Amino acid sequence: MDFKLDAGVIFDQLPCWGEVMRRKVSELPALFKTAEFRRRFREDLVSDAVKFRIFKGDWGTVKITMTGDASRRNLIGKSIAELATEIKADPVDAFFDVALDDGLRTEFSYCLSGDEHRGPSLLDEDNMIGLSDAGAHLTLLADHAYTTYFLGRWIRERGLMPLEQGVRKLTQVPAQLFGIRERGALVEGYFADVTLFDPDRVIDLPTALVYDLPGGGPRLLTRAEGIESVIVNGQLTVERGELSGANAGQVLRAS
Repeated sequence: MDFKLDAGVIFDQLPCWGEVMRRKVSELPALFKTAEFRRRFREDLVSDAVKFRIFKGDWGTVKITMTGDASRRNLIGKSIAELATEIKADPVDAFFDVALDDGLRTEFSYCLSGDEHRGPSLLDEDNMIGLSDAGAHLTLLADHAYTTYFLGRWIRERGLMPLEQGVRKLTQVPAQLFGIRERGALVEGYFADVTLFDPDRVIDLPTALVYDLPGGGPRLLTRAEGIESVIVNGQLTVERGELSGANAGQVLRAS
């Protein structure tokens, strides 16, 4: 979940945040600077009176994903816990100060939960591994690397299931479910869509913010290691992370 301090949805359950939602955006910097607001914020994070809260003060899971000031991009990827240790500050103060110093333009991500408990659902034949998102959240989400994460973390490192079963879950299963014909398996007569990877090396690399869109616009990019090449409709499209220039793909519609 990604957020900025002028729309901190992960804090909506905290009583002190009601004042934030009643204020104009232009009034927020002055509010966030006050010791009184920060005191109430700290208390609400641990108060027994708050029956439900999304955020529970686990600052190691709050990371900086984007900054408005280009000179502050060295902070991207750091957690608030790491930043607080570096500057020898309380995490709450480090959190508010880093956003205030950037004019509240800093974007943060918060991991709602880890994935250690997902093994049973990944093994379940009634569950499909996939990704769905109706929005183009170029600077908010970077979950496009779920396949390499699955192959590297769950298959190789954790040994959840045999490699062949893992590949089938990523390819044949979704193709059959959505009725995408002549794809999802290496069968004579099917479209030659093939990914060649090294099972001993395949892994997702750290996500980075790059500025390669028209006009220098930003987007989040997660590269992979161990992907040797990608073939689309029989044409080499990607080789060792670099595009070949071939555009042999086509829009697929479920039948």
